[in-house]
Amino acid sequence: MSLRRISIAGACLAVACALASCAGSATKPAADAAASGDAYNAASVKARAAVEKVAPDAVLVSSGSKGVSAVAVPASWAFVYLSPSTKHAWNVTVDGGKVSAPSDVGESSAALDLKNAITEDQVKVSAVEAIDRARSRAKAQGDVPPSVMVGGTFVNVEGSEAMGMSPGLWTVVFTGGKGAAGEKRYQVNMDNGAVGAVK
Repeated sequence: MSLRRISIAGACLAVACALASCAGSATKPAADAAASGDAYNAASVKARAAVEKVAPDAVLVSSGSKGVSAVAVPASWAFVYLSPSTKHAWNVTVDGGKVSAPSDVGESSAALDLKNAITEDQVKVSAVEAIDRARSRAKAQGDVPPSVMVGGTFVNVEGSEAMGMSPGLWTVVFTGGKGAAGEKRYQVNMDNGAVGAVK
């Protein structure tokens, strides 16, 4: 796989997979949910504003926690966008509420279905809500490993299905436990919040 494909398909894995009860309303658009204290949605609004300064037509390809979080709600988030007009991919990170300058990771040769992309406003269940829903499901099944990663894709990305990711689904991974409880993986529907375990 070429470096450019790694910037998109690989970044989806790195951003999304390098990856309690339900919190908040599952029907709020990103801007409204950001105002209510949802850390992911607040980061999403900042990342979108930043990328539009360099790529006004940017389409969100993937997003998620920036690596593994040892706390219940990640403080660091990463977003990968693609500009249809230039074919360039952009990385934006938000750490503790501070947004980075968009980083141009080059022209992508990955096959992407941008016409059917899921927009931020169409996401009814945020990454934070997905973690809460998955954690609630995990608790009902036993111990929950202490650390968490979450990520999702918003377009059909070449190779993403082989990585266990599909557009419209958050992948939530609890990790760091011992023995059989070392890792628990779930997928959460961005539209209706349905939770499914991933073997």
